[in-house]
Amino acid sequence: MGGDAVIWLCGIERAIRWAFTKPKLMKSLLEIVLEWDLWSIELLSRLKCVELVVHRGWYENANFWPPRLYRRFIPPT
Repeated sequence: MGGDAVIWLCGIERAIRWAFTKPKLMKSLLEIVLEWDLWSIELLSRLKCVELVVHRGWYENANFWPPRLYRRFIPPT
């Protein structure tokens, strides 16, 4: 859920402001969300109850994140 979850949890203005003023906090938040995402995918795959994993990235685009912040915090993998 990445950038989507951070926006949902913190709000757009606060998330972008923190990305500029508190980059370590933003990096930590995104890492926590990533760890949770990976954990839940791992768990669901072990239970064999999921056939498809969808990445929602509605808020992970340049309409919300300035390009410089996008490159720093939401790189393609």
